[in-house]
Amino acid sequence: MVNRFASHFVYLVLRNRLKMNRFLLFLAVLTFASAAYADDAVDLKVRQLAAAGVYISMCPTIEFGDGLAALVESAGLAKDDIRPGGRYSEMMTRHAAALKASTEMAGTDPCERGLQLYGPKGFAFRNLVKQK
Repeated sequence: MVNRFASHFVYLVLRNRLKMNRFLLFLAVLTFASAAYADDAVDLKVRQLAAAGVYISMCPTIEFGDGLAALVESAGLAKDDIRPGGRYSEMMTRHAAALKASTEMAGTDPCERGLQLYGPKGFAFRNLVKQK
């Protein structure tokens, strides 16, 4: 009887250990996926910030608007993250250079495009830029 109880106990422990390993694996994958998604969301916001900066640099009639603080806050960015040499500095520089080149090549009006994407009714991010 004791032997039967012990073998059943060992069986339960092993079965639960397998379930626990599967659960831990699932949890690890979920955590990694959440972190990857969070990184993608932050990357998108950093690119939006860089794009708005490009349009502002190319257009003398627009400037950053009230949405700048909201974008920085929602991305969890610190000022040092986006300054030269900061955590996202290289990404912003690359994205800004590519966007500036493509805007110049396409011949689009940076003032109009900046307001379409990031102005008060912007469809990428509202109130990131505004008229001076």
